[in-house]
Amino acid sequence: MKAFRQQAELAKNYFTIRQQTIKSFNHFDNKTEIEVNYSAVLAMDFPNGLKSGQELNLTGRSIFEFKGEKIIKLTDIN
Repeated sequence: MKAFRQQAELAKNYFTIRQQTIKSFNHFDNKTEIEVNYSAVLAMDFPNGLKSGQELNLTGRSIFEFKGEKIIKLTDIN
């Protein structure tokens, strides 16, 4: 959990604005799948050529797997 929090804290410095909107979700026995729209404005230049101020618009899917009331696995597909 600590590593996840550290990664999230670091990542927030990469963007001036970011937003995730859930498009849909489906529940199954031990997992939930969501489809998301993601938009962000970069706060810095990236080594792959993306530039500060550039807007990103992506779609993706996340799959949460549960055991009891705990999330045991999260898979992001973009």
